[in-house]
Amino acid sequence: MASQPMPQDTYMQTPTRGIHSSPIFLALTIFVTNATISGISSINSKLFHFQIFESRDITLDSIRISAPGDSPNTDGIHIADSTNIQVTNSVIGTGDDCISIGPGCTNLTILNVACGPGHGISVGSLGKNANEKDVNGLAVRKCTFTGTTNGLRIKTWPSSPARLQATGFLFEDIIMNNVYNPIIIDQNYCPYANCPETVYLIATTAKHIIRVLNLVKIKDIKFRNITGPLPLQL
Repeated sequence: MASQPMPQDTYMQTPTRGIHSSPIFLALTIFVTNATISGISSINSKLFHFQIFESRDITLDSIRISAPGDSPNTDGIHIADSTNIQVTNSVIGTGDDCISIGPGCTNLTILNVACGPGHGISVGSLGKNANEKDVNGLAVRKCTFTGTTNGLRIKTWPSSPARLQATGFLFEDIIMNNVYNPIIIDQNYCPYANCPETVYLIATTAKHIIRVLNLVKIKDIKFRNITGPLPLQL
């Protein structure tokens, strides 16, 4: 576990130690295994509140994360290149993704998480950089989204420089309360003003040039029992 000093309006609160006099940004980074993190509150981080990277066998339980709905890049929990990660019984409200899942993740479970405000739970973006790894195995169950921009989202770049796939996802027993975009699968993701379409040459034959627009394959995605009212204004 590593920490870095942050600006004075950022702090973490724990049940046993109260509010730290020195604000910190909690980042779980390289080679963390067999860890349980519970009962922690993180408030107003300037960047990601939690980052899980190159880790395995971690449970985050009873986590509370809070940041204004208009605060950019304040993802609640970001997970990448990690295996067997569970996020359970937590409340997350941010100005970005409540939970974001990057490349190289395997066997993730998100259970009984309340999200809002924020951009929902996102897989990706995938396919921006070379040498990214697949995302295999994600279960999101019994989660509630309230007043979020998005609910469940998968986003991939159209100009991926390498082949990869996102597969084996289950989204089940989800409640959407006034969510603007409850489900999004976007394979043309680009957050910039100018996003030229890129087509990669895959192979040539005597008669044909074979091109593939998007090299990120999405398959075996299941949505079950997704319910809730839409916003009054769409």
